[in-house]
Parts: sequence; C-alpha cells; structure tokens
Amino acid sequence: MERKALSEGKQAVIAVANAQGNPVAVHVMDGAFLVSYEVAVRKAYTAVAVKMPTAELARLVQPGGTFYGLQNLDRIVTFGGGVPLYENGVLIGGLGVSGGTSEEDHALAVWGGKPRTYLKAAPHNARSIPWRRICATIVVRHCRSLPPAHAGFYI
Repeated sequence: MERKALSEGKQAVIAVANAQGNPVAVHVMDGAFLVSYEVAVRKAYTAVAVKMPTAELARLVQPGGTFYGLQNLDRIVTFGGGVPLYENGVLIGGLGVSGGTSEEDHALAVWGGKPRTYLKAAPHNARSIPWRRICATIVVRHCRSLPPAHAGFYI
C-alpha cells in the first residue's frame, strides 16, 4: 500500500484493526500528517463497528438517514478511508487509511482491502488469526523494493 500511496503522491497512515475494532498494526509513512494516525485508527474501528465502508456510512449519517446521529459518537468516523476486511464471509477486521481526501483515502483502502487469502484453513477466532502476516500482506505488499525502514509496521 505504501508504494501505491507514494505513486499517487500521498503520505498516508495505514491502520489495521481486528474483529473487535482494536488496532493490531499502524504504519506511518514519512511525511504523513500527525492527525492522520488517530484518524486512520478510528476509520479501521468504524469499518468494523458498522461492518461497512466509512464512505458508505457517510451517506447514511446525513439528516434523515438511517444512522443520523451516529456521527456524534466519540470513535466513529463518517468519511471515506475505512473498509471492513472479510475472509470467507466472516468479518476479521478493518483497514483505515488517512492522508488524502476522503475519496483518495477510500480508493486506497479499497485497493488495500481487496479480498486475498489471508488465512489458510485456520479457524475463525481472534486468537488464531495470524495478524502479523495479514498486516504485512496489507502494508508491505508491493513495497519489497523500499528500504526496510520504510516497509515496517508497528504492533
């Protein structure tokens, strides 16, 4: 994802949350806005909490919308950049991206959250999910040519 963001001229923060909405990894690109850290973590949480992309939620929290008022909750983010992560139809976590416009963050999150084989015949419970491998797949995918300092992530 870092290479994709760089190719678009963006310095982003990429956060991954587990199925309970707790952050399991955050990758901060050099030059990213400081506020993007908190926003990316909250986007990942929101995508898990409502089981939908935050861009979709943005439409539903408008006056008269199904979820109007939800935007006033403390941890909820109602603009694009968060997507839920599913494996075989089971919600396993969320991905949050912050660093560009709502539309740019959404596009990057959708690109990074495309269905992949994260798990191979593993039972679906929080303790069995190989989060380091998932995070490495999401964050470092396509970044193999970058120096190690740029391809790391924090857990």
